[in-house]
Amino acid sequence: PAILAKFQANNYFPNEFDTNLPVVTDFAIRDALYDYMAGKSGLLKIYETFGQDFVYSNPENLLTFFDNHDTDRGMFAAKWNLEKFKKALTIVLTTRGIPQIFYGTEIGLDGGGHHGKIRAEFPGGFPNDSLNAFLEEGRNSNQNEIFNFAKKLLDLRKKYDAFRLGKFIQYFPKDNVYIYKKVLDNIEIVIFLNDGNTDSQVDLKRYVSSNNFDKIETKNLLDDNSSKINFDKNIILPSNSISIWEFKLIQ
Repeated sequence: PAILAKFQANNYFPNEFDTNLPVVTDFAIRDALYDYMAGKSGLLKIYETFGQDFVYSNPENLLTFFDNHDTDRGMFAAKWNLEKFKKALTIVLTTRGIPQIFYGTEIGLDGGGHHGKIRAEFPGGFPNDSLNAFLEEGRNSNQNEIFNFAKKLLDLRKKYDAFRLGKFIQYFPKDNVYIYKKVLDNIEIVIFLNDGNTDSQVDLKRYVSSNNFDKIETKNLLDDNSSKINFDKNIILPSNSISIWEFKLIQ
């Protein structure tokens, strides 16, 4: 991060030149996400990388991604581990910064090792193509799972201002569970990533700012279920899962 930070406008390194670039590509998070998908590191490395955001003049103006035209694709690293891939995609679309999705990432194109494979054509869209992944019936079950999940996240990002404008707060990963949230006014959206092979119990009271629990409306954003939560009881995070909850304080 310290190397990248020097290239952002108004940086904290006065003896370095000022590029006047408001946005720089966040290769530090890219590397952490890629290593996570490849099984080289866990969610802790992602937490630690975000923890160095203080070196940037404006971490909200970082381009967040895990693959592009010059890097191996995320699925090349994940080797069709859909849960790891979806967790990495969740982090790109729900933390801080400006998310970038490389074409084909939404269906899990998996080219790598060579620029020709990384930049392979998207299947479909031209006459006589044998496959057309622009259509549901042209995608296999794994591709549709990724596509539908990416669409859900993008719809949530468009609908809820907190994803785009909220303050990013993260918590130290424990027992393979990484938790962070986006906070905007009276709304807190908390993201739970359980990377373990067992269910995990979480005390929600640790992750909401208000202790006036009777006035907090809760909603599971991934299944659009508005359900009342008993804050005196722990919630269960299923093994290897992603959960996104909205907590809205009624004022």
